[in-house]
Amino acid sequence: MLLFSAFYFALHAKKVQMFVIHTIARNIESDLGAKVQIGAVDFHPFNRLILKDIYIQDLSKDTLLSVQSLSVGVNIWKLLGKKIEIKSVSFDNMYVNLSVDIFGVSNVDFII
Repeated sequence: MLLFSAFYFALHAKKVQMFVIHTIARNIESDLGAKVQIGAVDFHPFNRLILKDIYIQDLSKDTLLSVQSLSVGVNIWKLLGKKIEIKSVSFDNMYVNLSVDIFGVSNVDFII
């Protein structure tokens, strides 16, 4: 129980949250080759992760995705076993900019 308490308080420390935000954004940027920004992260014990002010650019540097809040429900016990089980996903104020050029190439092809 002491380990969970320490983990909970660490996840609510601003420095730890900023580290998590930058790690998530860097990993996504590296995978996609596109700019990714995440404004804030909030952990709700022990089953919810909320990312705020998400911004992803497409390869032409135009907005691909903008989300005010992304809430993900997870199974915390699976995380301890190094697996991710997503129970729910919800978006608040989401904007998606999809486009297809005359050759049939879309601005999300680099993700797929």
